[in-house]
Amino acid sequence: MHSTPDRHGPIDELYRSLEADDGETAVSVILKVRGETCDIDCTYCYEKRKEAPGGARIDAGQVRRLAEIFPGRRLAIELHGGEPLTAGREHIADLLRELAVQPSVVRVSMQTNGVLLDDAWLDLFESVYPGLRIGVSLDGDAKGNSWRVGYDGAPVYPKVAAALRLLAARGWKAGGIAAVTPAVIGRAEEVLDHLAGFEAVNAVSFVP
Repeated sequence: MHSTPDRHGPIDELYRSLEADDGETAVSVILKVRGETCDIDCTYCYEKRKEAPGGARIDAGQVRRLAEIFPGRRLAIELHGGEPLTAGREHIADLLRELAVQPSVVRVSMQTNGVLLDDAWLDLFESVYPGLRIGVSLDGDAKGNSWRVGYDGAPVYPKVAAALRLLAARGWKAGGIAAVTPAVIGRAEEVLDHLAGFEAVNAVSFVP
């Protein structure tokens, strides 16, 4: 007689089937708004085909289908890339408006490199989806960010630091995501102290 063993380990829990009482748990959905398209050229990036074929973007109609794909489930949405802001203000506004009217969507966040972030973008977020959560990719201080460069080879750290200062000036908070590279290893305290020096940063996640 075949029997199914009880599953109690963290990996087993991760892959278990959904049950009836899971309806209150939000499903985390990552929308790669422009696929791999990005406006900077980090030397450690694993997504090297930067331009989405034909300039493809996830559109509001596709976002509308989330309720069909996950019927009866609460949704936590993350707008991701590449770099989502390369989709343009009007397009991002359409996505946020669609997400705002979906009752199943309980949280929306965006992960950005911060290079394009400015007052006009923050005006848009505050107008269309004021509860938007923002994450900014920044590998600590200028030395830690030496691998994060533009297509011209110039460091993008000054632009991202300026974006974090702008967020603070506008009363926004942001989580920081830092890639662990040789420029960061062995400097955890120094890197954390630097990130904590930005008033807008309220959490830091290190990614190997």
